[in-house]
Amino acid sequence: TDWVPVPDLQATEITISGSTVWALSTTGSVFCRLGISQNNYIGNYWYQVPGSLCHLTASVSEGLWGVSDRTGGLVVYSHHKLPLAEADRQALNVAVDRDDDWEVI
Repeated sequence: TDWVPVPDLQATEITISGSTVWALSTTGSVFCRLGISQNNYIGNYWYQVPGSLCHLTASVSEGLWGVSDRTGGLVVYSHHKLPLAEADRQALNVAVDRDDDWEVI
């Protein structure tokens, strides 16, 4: 089996929760991969979530944890799972530019 390139993102860290692939970009931005399925194992595109981190990890229960690149503090992401169709629609129509979804621990 060979490695298959996943386009459109340069990452420094990657982590996998129960059902989501998360990546930390070279600029500290956080992304999740949408469209992954049994028939499409690399997915369709990366979706940026709010916030900027220097480290990232996930749990099997869909928890996403990180270290804030601004404060060095531990943060946890409060995200809500949406049906894929709605998540795709939001990804295409909503600009993400706030850190409100991260809770300082």
